[in-house]
Amino acid sequence: MRNGKRAGTSKPQQPGTASGRRTAPSWLVGILMLIWWFGGYGAVIYSLIEDRGPFTFLLRWQEALFGGSNILLAAGIAAVVIFLGPPFVIGRLQRRWPDNPVIADLASQIRRASRSRAELTAESRARWDTADGAGKLRIARRTRNAGLYLAAASFIIALVVAVWMNIATNTDAGKPLTPVTMRPDAPIVLGNSSPWVHVLNGAPLLDGVFARDYSIRGHAYRDYYTPIVPAGWRSGGRIYLLERDDTIPRYHDAQDIADPPGALEGKLSLGGPREGVADAFRAAGYGVGPWTAVLKRDITLGGKIPGEDPVTNILIWGEGGLFAIVGLIVAFIGQRRLKRVQRARDD
Repeated sequence: MRNGKRAGTSKPQQPGTASGRRTAPSWLVGILMLIWWFGGYGAVIYSLIEDRGPFTFLLRWQEALFGGSNILLAAGIAAVVIFLGPPFVIGRLQRRWPDNPVIADLASQIRRASRSRAELTAESRARWDTADGAGKLRIARRTRNAGLYLAAASFIIALVVAVWMNIATNTDAGKPLTPVTMRPDAPIVLGNSSPWVHVLNGAPLLDGVFARDYSIRGHAYRDYYTPIVPAGWRSGGRIYLLERDDTIPRYHDAQDIADPPGALEGKLSLGGPREGVADAFRAAGYGVGPWTAVLKRDITLGGKIPGEDPVTNILIWGEGGLFAIVGLIVAFIGQRRLKRVQRARDD
């Protein structure tokens, strides 16, 4: 023994730490989790709106099982997948690099954060009950600061995403739609042009219309997919454009028909339609595949590129606001606890 220290009095090291210190700071883990959740929900929104992306398989799975799909159910399942993602990824990384201290520390923190509410409450209460006055002050300050950090990070991330979306979607707002001239032997190529297009040539094959039925919150909808072909196209050739007409009133007319009257305008997406739609066309003998573009018809454009959809901002700020409110509640609880401890010490 040296310097008056007794053997066996040192604190045990936590997993993934060195000298009792965390390898990965808890605030960094919190920020990474926020980015994961925001990015995941962004992917969900994109997939459900655009019918493509990492979560479209949920809609296809519902269609295969039930003959239809519900966006809210798919979003709920996606939320579960998102929350289970971090422990799954960290577990796989830990198997690959079992001796890595950073991965071990991340796994430890994620496991602690993934405990049940009852376990977290019991541990927090036990830690509070065994702490002295100074310890209780530290706990209260950390709780308050963690809530403020969560609220601030949620607001900043939502602000950055909203500003970026506004800039990205409003850059070309009001400009003329991209003119598209179809060819009978080649797919449509946009390059760097806006996906909001006006198709200059092309006739609908009304005998080949496919109707897709689905429901949202108990309301039935029907989308129509109509093959659009240019002059010179021959039966049996590839289909390079499908017109998608929604029954949602904003995009469609009240007649609820395929290929409504008006200019062939809307937002173009490349890479083919969703698998269920493509399979239906192929079964009917039409050459639909990844080479087929899909025009989401919008009869309200009037030849101009639209600005940002207000619903997008509602989704972004709704998601960010939810996390911010949770953070403010945590900060409020921490501040009240801090005041109580300070008053008790002053007395």
